[in-house]
Amino acid sequence: MADIIPLDNKRQSVEEKNAAKLRERKIRAVQSVILHTRKAPRCEKCGALIKGMTEAVSKNLALRVPYRFCQGCGEEYTDYIECLKGAANPAHFWQQDEWLQAWTRWIDYQGTVDRYLKSGAFKALLDDLRSNRPEE
Repeated sequence: MADIIPLDNKRQSVEEKNAAKLRERKIRAVQSVILHTRKAPRCEKCGALIKGMTEAVSKNLALRVPYRFCQGCGEEYTDYIECLKGAANPAHFWQQDEWLQAWTRWIDYQGTVDRYLKSGAFKALLDDLRSNRPEE
């Protein structure tokens, strides 16, 4: 009889383990979003370090580019916008349908991430993590 485990203790232990697993999963979800979103000195498209960050940002602002690009990606983005307007440069033979689709999908992805970060579900996840901090 001494080896009998009280059911309440066992149930509580299982619930605590499940709660800890759920908290870890929530934390990983937030970490994933933070790690895969914009980082200050890097190009948002290719991830290259941007040298002369102030110059790149001011150039992008002047062109009304909503992303932080290195010089190469910035030029590609402006070419993409020109192609959408019907003013494709025939010398840029690589800028075909697949190239346009790649840019369109990248921009769609960025919009999806932005909407997710602003969503009520993501805000609720952050609030839940803030309110359920483990006792230290």
